[in-house]
Amino acid sequence: MCAKNSVVVADAGNKGEQRSVLRAAFLAETAWHDWQLDALTADASFRRYFRLSHNGQSALLMDSPPDSEDMDSYINVAEYLLSVGLRAPKIHALDEQNGFAIIEDFGNQTYTQLLDAGAQAEPLYSLAINALARLHNDLDVSRIDIPRYDQGYYLDEAALFIDWYWPARTGGQISANLRREYMDVWQQLLAQLSRDNECMVLRDYHVDNLMVIEGESGLNSCGLLDFQDALIGSRAYDMVSLFEDARRDVDQTMAQRLIQNYLKDFSPQQAADFHYDYSVLGAHRHIKIVGIFVRLCVRDRKAHYLDYLPRVQRLLEQSLLNPELQLLADWLDRNHPGFVSAPLQFDAGIVRGMLCE
Repeated sequence: MCAKNSVVVADAGNKGEQRSVLRAAFLAETAWHDWQLDALTADASFRRYFRLSHNGQSALLMDSPPDSEDMDSYINVAEYLLSVGLRAPKIHALDEQNGFAIIEDFGNQTYTQLLDAGAQAEPLYSLAINALARLHNDLDVSRIDIPRYDQGYYLDEAALFIDWYWPARTGGQISANLRREYMDVWQQLLAQLSRDNECMVLRDYHVDNLMVIEGESGLNSCGLLDFQDALIGSRAYDMVSLFEDARRDVDQTMAQRLIQNYLKDFSPQQAADFHYDYSVLGAHRHIKIVGIFVRLCVRDRKAHYLDYLPRVQRLLEQSLLNPELQLLADWLDRNHPGFVSAPLQFDAGIVRGMLCE
């Protein structure tokens, strides 16, 4: 449950001041205490980043509030990625109890910025797929203790659609019977996901979280960010994140070419399993994200995420054309008010009052 608006504002202010004091105390005990500190643009999480710079050198200060972000997981996954030859930021200093770290700075060349500046897409996406191939081929599940992406996780995420998007679309909460039908559909679809050759799933593998590290080559040039929520699951998941991106259109002819190259050594059954997983997890990811974007607007007051909503609605509607998604397409045809891609207009205050107060 969300608190009343006035309390949310007051608490947010107090927490911000407390984090500022703790952050200054952490820095004061490090070798970076006298470096220039500049805040970087915030993302959808509660984590914040600051660039530390001095005499042409730089590092990042990560502020990861322990009551909302999992520093243990970040450290665990970063160490694993580095151990298999992938580029996660190295950790230089750490206050795990309060959620602060000084980490390696990969610079400013995110895939997003490079693509927006006119860089050729295929070499960048090919490098990203090569990084995934290394991750998939080198994973020994016994070497890292992270949860499995099981039905519990998937169903909780699928529920974001009906718990947040549905009230915004219809003006009311979904009935218990209709909710049960919807969740049953997802249980049936998810039960057929392949359990063979599972791997680490980074979960937010898209152009905002991929970087080109200047002066490096090959896999060493592909910087990975925002991986602390990694789980063990299907090889197809991060492919969907990359090629069916909520934030930008991706050339699907190129995507299919790179996927087929990735699958070239798979058996026919492995390839068929991959394609089923890709279709179902694509729809699952899109249906989850439309719920998350509404939640970010309503609960967290980050309305700018709704700017991405039409693209994800279109991706979801397109994914429903896959024969593997017939059950979900039929349920939506019977129960959803109009096309999934229809513009979503709602009063965030009214929905907030319904769901949060």
